[in-house]
Amino acid sequence: MTLKKGDKMNLDVFIKQIESMYQDATERGFDSIVIAIDAGLYNTYYINDTEEGFQCDLFDYVFDDLYDISSQLYDEIQGNVIDIRIE
Repeated sequence: MTLKKGDKMNLDVFIKQIESMYQDATERGFDSIVIAIDAGLYNTYYINDTEEGFQCDLFDYVFDDLYDISSQLYDEIQGNVIDIRIE
C-alpha cells in the first residue's frame, strides 16, 4: 500500500496492513519475514520476525506480539507512512 505525500495512515489501517502482509508471507512459506515501512524520503524501518519475537531497528528490545510492535512504531513515526512491503 502506497500513500500520497502528506497523507497520514490511521493506526487501525497501519496495523491491518502489517498483519495482512505478515499473514501472506507465512502462507507463502517464507522462512524469514521482514516488513519494511517507508516513513519518509530516507526513513525506512524494518520489523523482523525472529526466534525471540518481533524486532524493529528503532527499538532496543523484542516484542512478543505483532500488534504491539506495530502500534509502537506507528506512534514513533506519527502516521507518516509512504509504503509498507515485505522484503
